[in-house]
Amino acid sequence: MDERYRFIRSTNPFENLKDYESSFEITMKKHGFEYPVQLTFSEEGFLEPGKRLTTALGRYYELLTQIMCGGKIKRKTFDNSVEPDLMSFKNNFLYEVKAVSPGAGVLLNDEQITKYAQLQLQDIFKEPPEIYFDIYRHGIKKPVKNFKKKNLEELVNQLPLNTKFMLSLPLSVMTTIHNFNSNYTSFYNGDKWAHFTRFCSSGLNAMLAYPEKTLQEFGLNPNDFYI
Repeated sequence: MDERYRFIRSTNPFENLKDYESSFEITMKKHGFEYPVQLTFSEEGFLEPGKRLTTALGRYYELLTQIMCGGKIKRKTFDNSVEPDLMSFKNNFLYEVKAVSPGAGVLLNDEQITKYAQLQLQDIFKEPPEIYFDIYRHGIKKPVKNFKKKNLEELVNQLPLNTKFMLSLPLSVMTTIHNFNSNYTSFYNGDKWAHFTRFCSSGLNAMLAYPEKTLQEFGLNPNDFYI
């Protein structure tokens, strides 16, 4: 099997193509976008190179989610706040966008998960908003190390060619993962950084390849979700 698709464990990954006959087709809002490298980051020259790169990478995937789902992107403030990346009062949804490198996992900060849960209980929205985590896996290893001495455009040009997949998971799944001790999670409760749960790379792969089975391993009922 091609090394790029090693996470697909089925002997026949195309056996369920008939399922597409009864599915809804997604219509793209746009077919592309211009990434405003200089406009977006001219005011961020004071940031360390590594911080600029991670911010640039995150902004790329925020724009990609906005193309598919709409909403407004939060303006970066660099104050370590944990507000949603995208928000739509009209459609009543919030999106948190995360990008991970090969072999890396997603960090679920305790404060962030708690804040999202509180947003569903407050009266900011007319009704509790739908909250999703869009997790993108790209194929760029150690982007900060490998691109910190290169032009920002080089990183941006590599992202369309190296994005492997995206998982869109609702808050109910993410809160369960955040609190669940399994082979797919690890916890940090030390004093050096803010406490977090790591949803490991193997968990992302399992959720993509075997969503029903993986949800069950987290104690969730697959019938409660659209897969």
